[in-house]
Amino acid sequence: MRRGRALGRGVRDGGRAWRQGRGQLPGRHQGLEGCRLADGDAVSEQAAVTTQVAADATVKPEDVIEVLRQCFDPEIPVNIIDLGLVYDIAIKPERIDVKMTLTALGCPMAADVMADVRDHLLTLPGIADAGVDIVYEPVWTPERMSEEARWELGMV
Repeated sequence: MRRGRALGRGVRDGGRAWRQGRGQLPGRHQGLEGCRLADGDAVSEQAAVTTQVAADATVKPEDVIEVLRQCFDPEIPVNIIDLGLVYDIAIKPERIDVKMTLTALGCPMAADVMADVRDHLLTLPGIADAGVDIVYEPVWTPERMSEEARWELGMV
């Protein structure tokens, strides 16, 4: 999806309105903000993103991760990196391939999320092509979220 184009579910601002109390999460994630972890519950570290970088690549993994932090899940006001949706990044000269998942199997917004990720990757200097593959193994769980995402959603 191109910058400036609103997501179908109204999370155009990356969730700022929701965080400021002017909205709520739509769909199946409604009520997620009330989830809390009990004191004894184990909180895993955010799942690591694996990266493969070609020796002659001009883009650094941290640049890719930074641009992907601008892509948001259409139902949860948190970026796809902090949600733990990105599993693998392969950086080649002039091309980046991303393997990621979605929070829900059969998400009707999958094509929009993929287009948004691809469009953001193509903003990186020297990148002429980008591929985005949706995978469902391993299955996404809230344990993949970063501590910041958990705080953002009121889960800790």
